[in-house]
Amino acid sequence: MRNRIFLRLIRRDTKEVFRKNLIFIVFLIIFLFMENMNLRNTFTDMGYSVKDIGIFDFYVYLFRGMKVYTPEIGGRFEIEMDWLILQIFPVLIVISYLKRDLYQMGYQTLIKSGSRKLWWNEKCLWICEFVLMIYGIIYAFGFINYYGCRNTINKSLWEESYGIIFKNCSHMDFIMMFVISQILNAMFMTLFISLISITVNEIIAIVVCVFINVITLYYTTPYLLGNNTMILRNSICIMGEININHCYITYCILVLLVIVIGNIYIEKCDFRNAETCTKE
Repeated sequence: MRNRIFLRLIRRDTKEVFRKNLIFIVFLIIFLFMENMNLRNTFTDMGYSVKDIGIFDFYVYLFRGMKVYTPEIGGRFEIEMDWLILQIFPVLIVISYLKRDLYQMGYQTLIKSGSRKLWWNEKCLWICEFVLMIYGIIYAFGFINYYGCRNTINKSLWEESYGIIFKNCSHMDFIMMFVISQILNAMFMTLFISLISITVNEIIAIVVCVFINVITLYYTTPYLLGNNTMILRNSICIMGEININHCYITYCILVLLVIVIGNIYIEKCDFRNAETCTKE
């Protein structure tokens, strides 16, 4: 019975979150379209043709992040809004749905299944699935938009514009940069902020999410995991910057840690209170 409830919840959550947040999905498509236009305008202004831009150039531009900020030089700190929006987007959709579900269908789930942990474990799996779907849309947009175009990175374009050098990059390096690090970071951040939203409240969760990402832009350190998603701070492309090869195990450990902490909290959570979640 619990397995049936588990699968039913995943199907319901997937359908409901897209139905109730369709405007966010439309916003994502518009955002990707604008990023694509900015990419083309930037490099056509440099004298390149649109034919010189391919699908992987789009992904490099989308995940480029921000150059290392050094306060000692005296430059003005400017937030890279493109990167910030991409990091916050899945979090906003999930936490707007999560706690509302906890005190509605979530409470009924506890009654039917008799398991407090079932709801949280299902939500963790659903969040991971949702992040994969969001990034699936992102990758599909690039593939559809650049179908039939060049399927290699225009290395001279990126070296001239951002100083990014792809000389020693293998196919696995590209997969790690464009897919694995992006998805794992989004999964961890969404799970972590979701845990804050149900233990504290949604406003605090959003503030924490924005704060972490802004601090990540300011400080270049592997301990702020968002740095691992920025190509402009990747030692594979920029000499002397962050080596992301060791971050993947850290991501997996942190994801499991969030799930375990959530299970412990849910065990002590009073679902009878529809306003706050207090310990029994």
